[in-house]
Amino acid sequence: MGLLRKYFYIFIIGLTFTGCTSNIFLVKSRIDENAYLMFGKTPQKTFYVPIDIADSLKLKWESDTRGAFTNSSVTVSDSIVFVNDLYGRVYAFNFNNGKKYGEIKNKGAVFTTPIVSGFWVVFVVSQEEDNLSTFIMYDYTKGKPFREVEVEGRVETQILRTPDGFVVTTLDGVVIKYDNFGIFLWKVKTNSAIRSNPTYFDGKIYFGNDAGEIISMNNSDGKIINTKKIGGKFRSGSSIEKNKLYIANMNSNLYCLSINSSEVIWEYKSSSRILMTPVIDNANIYFGNLGGYFYSIDKNSGKRNWEIKTDGLFNVTPLVTNNYLIVPDINKKILLINKKDGRTINKIELKGRPRLSPIIYKDILFIGYDRGNLQAYEVN
Repeated sequence: MGLLRKYFYIFIIGLTFTGCTSNIFLVKSRIDENAYLMFGKTPQKTFYVPIDIADSLKLKWESDTRGAFTNSSVTVSDSIVFVNDLYGRVYAFNFNNGKKYGEIKNKGAVFTTPIVSGFWVVFVVSQEEDNLSTFIMYDYTKGKPFREVEVEGRVETQILRTPDGFVVTTLDGVVIKYDNFGIFLWKVKTNSAIRSNPTYFDGKIYFGNDAGEIISMNNSDGKIINTKKIGGKFRSGSSIEKNKLYIANMNSNLYCLSINSSEVIWEYKSSSRILMTPVIDNANIYFGNLGGYFYSIDKNSGKRNWEIKTDGLFNVTPLVTNNYLIVPDINKKILLINKKDGRTINKIELKGRPRLSPIIYKDILFIGYDRGNLQAYEVN
């Protein structure tokens, strides 16, 4: 591979565009085939990292943004860490030292984790007063938007990256598909608000809604394949593995559903409402609720392995490794939990409530908490 293909330069220049302004930064970076591209890393939402981590984590660097985080995550490509905030900004930080390269400033709020797609960073800006959003593909090699598309409705769920494009859902119950270049492909109106992050598997899109339904549709044309009434509002995202979909609702239930029929294979009744996306490893599924309980459930039988009760609550999606769970607790801490028996092995005390779902990239753990504080820890 020649140098022109192996390296690229990123120039973000201080000019004003439609809805966007930016600061100046310059980055030399490799094209990263193993980048952490989206919330949950994959379209099926893979919050499992098959590595062993130490029980004592070392702070590598700390930085901050100007605004508060949402319950999203960072994304990382080679030397660049991207993150959004509620003040309409998308930031780029140096992976190694936390130095801020710059930011893209927008009018509105960015609820969505920035998606890295080639030379573009992709996100949606929701307007504060109007029932409108803007789908933006920002070319960070040229320092200007490549595509800006108006979206009718507010977007507060994560963008879904599929093999052939991007899927956006709105609070009005609309599902919209764009191709890899941001060209509109199709739009489908469903009958209820969508606050559940969508997932993708084998050519189909899956999500829950406020009507307590699980909907599956064709990725190619948006045709609805199945609508299954389960009951209870779905605010949790879903995870997919081996033809099974795992999702939780505001009625305190965790469900395992068949991908093909949407029939319930098993359900587990917890003690309180569930907002976080359940996470899966090779044997079990893990989740917490708003009552401060955290659970390990056998993913095949639906039977409980263990539960713990804390003095906090859980609404941010955790991360699973070979030996530990990394769990944000709203009571200003990150818990390291032994996933075999639920014992808390260690904790990171924070100065605010955790707001970002943890990710690990190249043995560095990224977390974020109130007021836009971003931290990076060495895990080995």
